Order: sequence, then C-alpha cells, then structure tokens
Amino acid sequence: RFTDVTATYTRPSYVKLLNETPGSTVSDINNYNISKTTEEIRLQSASNGKLEWLAGFFYQDESSATNSLVTLKDGAGVQPAQPYGSPAVEFTDNDLKETAGFADLTWYILPQLDLSAGYRHSHIEQHNHTDEYGFVFEPTSPTLPITRTDTPANDVNTYSAGIRWRVSPDVMLYA
Repeated sequence: RFTDVTATYTRPSYVKLLNETPGSTVSDINNYNISKTTEEIRLQSASNGKLEWLAGFFYQDESSATNSLVTLKDGAGVQPAQPYGSPAVEFTDNDLKETAGFADLTWYILPQLDLSAGYRHSHIEQHNHTDEYGFVFEPTSPTLPITRTDTPANDVNTYSAGIRWRVSPDVMLYA
C-alpha cells in the first residue's frame, strides 16, 4: 500500500528535524503479510421436539507482519542522502488467537409460545511486537530501534434470552 503522508510530515517540527526543502513530499509504503484460519463446529438437535438445542466451538488464529517505510523526496523528486531520505522504518508482528464455546436452548411451551436462552464464552489473546527506527521516532539515535511489546488478553461472556408468542399466522410478538 502506498500512501502520500506529506501533510503529516511537513509540520514545522518535522521540517527542521528532516531537513526538508520547500516542495518536499513524503510517502509511506506498507507491505502486509497476513495469515488467518477460522474454524467453527456446531452440533444441533432435531427441530421437531419440545426442546431444541445448539452447541458449538469457535477457533481463530491470525498472524500478520507489516513493514512500513517512510520516504522523503525533495521538491525535484530526489531522495536526499541518508539519514534524511528514510526518516522512519517500522516492523510490526501481530498474533491473535480466539477460542469460544457457545450454546442455545429453545423450549416450546405451547405451539405458539417458546422461550430461548443462550450463552457464549470467548477468550481472546493478542501479542504485538513493533520495532521503529528513524529520525521521526528517535532523532538522536535513528539507527537504534524503539521497541514496543504488549500482550492483551480478555475473557468475554455473552448472554441472550427471548420469548416469542405467535398470536396468529400473521402476527408475532417477541422480547
């Protein structure tokens, strides 16, 4: 992906930092490599009894790597000598895993009245690692990386409940 980010990098603080000349342009080129697997399995009861149920398991595994290069060109379209020509380089690796179990139950109290309830529990874990280089991130040591790492995790419980009353073939009330 190619993005023109000139407006971001022509602020007065960056002009001084990057030694920009009038008419300079700044581009951000990103390369993405993404791999994703999603699986879901469900088991379901027959749909002709007093009780109907559905239960299942969900799994997702996603990995991505992003490389970003910010490039400066002067008013004539020429990239200045290093270090000013590449003011920012970023490498990011992300891993996301989610697992979930879920179930729904419907009870047909009468042919025209039923109750339903559901539950889903999911666990999400993510690992992010980013290395940033360049004058934009560290003006005094542009060749040393600034590293950011975080590993958020979360458990989520989701509930549902409902009641349906089929007043007539053309009218249904639901809550």
